[in-house]
Amino acid sequence: MRLFLSIVLLFACFRTYSFGLSDWSHETPGANLMMDPGNGNSLRLKKGTEIHDLKLWYFYKDYVIATTYHDYIIVDERTGQVNRFANEHGWNDYIGQHDMKPLIWTRWYSDNWVDYDMLLIWLIFLFYISIPLIFLFLWIFYQSIRYECFNIRKPYTKVVLIVLMTLGSVIILDFYPQSF
Repeated sequence: MRLFLSIVLLFACFRTYSFGLSDWSHETPGANLMMDPGNGNSLRLKKGTEIHDLKLWYFYKDYVIATTYHDYIIVDERTGQVNRFANEHGWNDYIGQHDMKPLIWTRWYSDNWVDYDMLLIWLIFLFYISIPLIFLFLWIFYQSIRYECFNIRKPYTKVVLIVLMTLGSVIILDFYPQSF
């Protein structure tokens, strides 16, 4: 057990490098770097510009539309151009004029948008919950295959499909954080 725990912690260290558990760093849809190295959310553009103190943001059509604790910004991820606004009214007008308001769903973020990064940490620190749940799911999966022949009208199969579809949706939304 000690060997297993040591190996898991070693691999967790490779993934997090020198970050702490709450620090994160991810590539935006436009290949820029969004991160929180411990002193607040920031965006580092490819050409070197860095925007600090991000409060809320969303990704839409190669833009990052965000609020900071001091002003409002719109970043064109293709060119690296940063438009700053002193007030919300001018910012909203610019968004409306340039068709940057999502029609279906605005996915606002205030922190790390990727959930699967924390999966290993959840499994380690909440092992007394995660291990029984994994075994329960595997038992239900076995029941749905062995006795229900994976028939969608049977209860175990429904549970398996709901769990798999939920996990699949979370993973897909992690890979595509854009608003629609």
